[in-house]
Amino acid sequence: MMNRDEARRLAHELVAQMTLEEKASQLRFDSPAIPRLGIPAYNWWNESLHGVARAGTATVFPHDQPPRCSR
Repeated sequence: MMNRDEARRLAHELVAQMTLEEKASQLRFDSPAIPRLGIPAYNWWNESLHGVARAGTATVFPHDQPPRCSR
């Protein structure tokens, strides 16, 4: 099993090889593949405000908008 320091080093090396456009593309929920680096396309949609969603059984947290909107 890889330790945390090794994983962090490898992640930094991988990101260092990415262009600015490639880095920005990975911020999307439907991130495209980067074949030259062996990064597959993936869809990581999730929304922490409402809990873990679209993964089968979900944990849902109350929405915080009504308290913000009240006077």
